[in-house]
Amino acid sequence: MTLWIKPHAGKENKTRLESGEFDCWDTPPPANTGWLEATEVRLPKTKPDYEQCYGNHYLDLTKTPAEIVWPVKDFSPAEVTVHKKDVLDRENAVVMAKLAARDTKKARAITDALLTGDKTRLEALEAEAAVLRGQIKTTM
Repeated sequence: MTLWIKPHAGKENKTRLESGEFDCWDTPPPANTGWLEATEVRLPKTKPDYEQCYGNHYLDLTKTPAEIVWPVKDFSPAEVTVHKKDVLDRENAVVMAKLAARDTKKARAITDALLTGDKTRLEALEAEAAVLRGQIKTTM
């Protein structure tokens, strides 16, 4: 996707601009004076998300089109511990939401089983819930 960037006043002659030193639009500006085309470049991560993130972006004006570069930042060991827990909590929250959805369906399946004697749907939901419970993590 093409982006449009414009260095702030006094920054036009620099070859690298830090975050906050330029304006960026995702649509062509009305008057193209001083605006340059740019593309985003996300450098590849080499570690799991809880060990790395994207740092503050900068603008590389030595390339044509200019590049908005997102460098990779390594977390400190203390940050890794916190981020591992955050990732674990998010993943478990997804599983718990799926289990809650199964519980809602199970209420109807129990009613159907009581009224008709057919436990097929209830047993299928129980099997799905058992698989989901197996996905809950306590450590990474």
